[in-house]
Amino acid sequence: RVVSLAPTCTEILCSVGGFDLIVGADMYSNYPSEVVTAMQTGEIKVIGGFTNPSYEMVLKQDPDLVVCMGNQNAHVQMSEKLRSNGVDVLVISGAEDIDVVLDNIYMVGTSIGENDVAVENIDLVSSQISEIGDIVDSGSDTHEVSTMISLSAVKSPWVSGSDTYISDIMDIVHSYNIYTKESGWVQVNAETILKYDPSVIVVASTDYTATQEEYDSMIDSMSSEWRGTTAYRNGDIYLLAGEACDLASRAGPRVAQMTELMARIIHGDIFGDGIVVPHFVGG
Repeated sequence: RVVSLAPTCTEILCSVGGFDLIVGADMYSNYPSEVVTAMQTGEIKVIGGFTNPSYEMVLKQDPDLVVCMGNQNAHVQMSEKLRSNGVDVLVISGAEDIDVVLDNIYMVGTSIGENDVAVENIDLVSSQISEIGDIVDSGSDTHEVSTMISLSAVKSPWVSGSDTYISDIMDIVHSYNIYTKESGWVQVNAETILKYDPSVIVVASTDYTATQEEYDSMIDSMSSEWRGTTAYRNGDIYLLAGEACDLASRAGPRVAQMTELMARIIHGDIFGDGIVVPHFVGG
């Protein structure tokens, strides 16, 4: 009996064959779709939000194991409280890079007795990322493109600095993170956006849906600092909404998909299959 306190933990559990073990999860766990169905039928109980899980609801599920995130204070505090009451807890890393994501998959798999499945998944994800990297490396014009990854389109947004798995992906696809001197996810001053002048801006946000109307609304709302960038002038601003936003914000087993998406955004039809990413993506 396993309880997951985060969408990332839920995705990893399911990827290593742990779906049938999950008896509780946070309200934002929505992938794979079987999790949503099980939550609707009550087979998986909702134990609260991502930042405010309910200790009582977790205990009520009589868990043998609770899986949570080490970069969330509420999870760390919960883990200490649960352990003091005899409940086993696995605290996985906040995933500062792709290697840590793969380590998390291994730890979760091992914790539920699915070591072999975890290793198979790690090998598959690693090979997929390596293949994407090789394609980017072999491109005749894949120079580094200055890029900003933002969690909103507000004047002074939260952006990805270094020490995030999304920044690691940017390195693989020859995309220069303009906020690489910052660490983690940080809120930045609007003037620095104009100063660093990104050629591509990717907004991963739940504030919008992936429609032309919503995309136009986002663009129209942008401040003068955003409008002064090369990305704005050239029309190279992308919105990741819905499931695509989840890819960008959850450091889990779908990291290869996010790597491919970023490669396509930054370098267009680099895979030679005629697929060009639209300016708004999401289910």
